Amino acid sequence: SDTPFPNANFTEAIEHYEKALSLGLATADNRGAYKQTLEFAGYSYWSQKAYDKAVGKYLEQIEQFPNDSFWARNLVAEDYFNRSNKPNEALEILRLAPSSLDSSKRFLGNTYTLLTRLSSYFNNSTDVKKYAALAIDNSVDKKSTNVQIAYLNIAIQLAKDKDLAKALVEYKKAEAIHKDSSVCTLANIYFLNSDYTKA
Repeated sequence: SDTPFPNANFTEAIEHYEKALSLGLATADNRGAYKQTLEFAGYSYWSQKAYDKAVGKYLEQIEQFPNDSFWARNLVAEDYFNRSNKPNEALEILRLAPSSLDSSKRFLGNTYTLLTRLSSYFNNSTDVKKYAALAIDNSVDKKSTNVQIAYLNIAIQLAKDKDLAKALVEYKKAEAIHKDSSVCTLANIYFLNSDYTKA
């Protein structure tokens, strides 16, 4: 299953989380319970595809626990980049995720891949290369789509730098992971180097 809680009743869980929050959990001495409730409520809404409500809970968590909100930062950034068209906000929120106290080594590769994509969106070549390298280094599965995306982004930046030879080396690494999904990038690499015939 794609969810860590395959048999969960998220509708019922949301009722309990909202009840706990309505009873003043935010002002309770147990800050850990407050953080956990916000995170689980956000995840429950997310699992129900109620993304606006999920983001609301995650933003509250980030505001209240700025140094301890790894998953909240990742999911809000994903929503802002892929659904809500808020790339500036996504980048601002996600930049602090890797240094979160509750960061997940297993998921850091995904975090850095999204940072790579956001940096590419803003045409920040230095950050693309930095985050792509971190995505590759921190990915558990070196044959994953995330690693492929990182290699492809490095290749494009090298092509923009007019270093065709190095761009093709990085492209070949991506192609070795999954050939068919990277051919458009190869055309762009040649195009950026004015080889319109191969493009």
